Amino acid sequence: RLVVTVSSPLNNGTLLTNTAGITCEGASAATDPMTTTVMSAPLLEIGKSSAPLGNVSPGERITYTLRITNTGMEDASGVIVTDTMPLSTTFVDAGYVLPAAGSVVGPTPGETGNVVWQLSTLVPALGGSAAVTFTVQVTSPLNNETLIINPVYTVTAIHAGVPVTGSYVVNTVTAVPNLKITKSAPAWVQANMPLTYTIRYTNTGNGNASG
Repeated sequence: RLVVTVSSPLNNGTLLTNTAGITCEGASAATDPMTTTVMSAPLLEIGKSSAPLGNVSPGERITYTLRITNTGMEDASGVIVTDTMPLSTTFVDAGYVLPAAGSVVGPTPGETGNVVWQLSTLVPALGGSAAVTFTVQVTSPLNNETLIINPVYTVTAIHAGVPVTGSYVVNTVTAVPNLKITKSAPAWVQANMPLTYTIRYTNTGNGNASG
């Protein structure tokens, strides 16, 4: 009887072939090769952080970092990460955190939509990780306490099964209106005639004025 431990990680479908033999003086024999197929798969997780955290101002930029972790028994290949931009933002740019690399497709700067990364590098098994980033600009003006919610982002890979979704990230907008008012009227008016005053007001702040 012979017991061995299979190496880890190994790619799914790896063939393990073993042949036994015996010899003695004047004689020898061997078994036919026995083949066993390895079954393994990546096990992916994804999480996200934002910079800055918490409060943001209208017109400010937010950079999101998405980190993919592989706790499975096979290196993850063909990894695809997809993120839907939050409302009240526009796209700036996107990229990778080295040593991760690949292609990225996003909206035209100033527009909205989905960002998709296709990694050309592996995410190693047994706790390996990779990270991607993208930056948005918060719309201005916005109402104070508007929530910038980035809820929908996923990762998948070859042999990894259905896409995995991460927990959403929230930033809160801190906005303040800045009101100015002017008044004008004719320099003279005839007696017993209407006098019209014109009042103009503007909001030069980054928050909508209400109430």
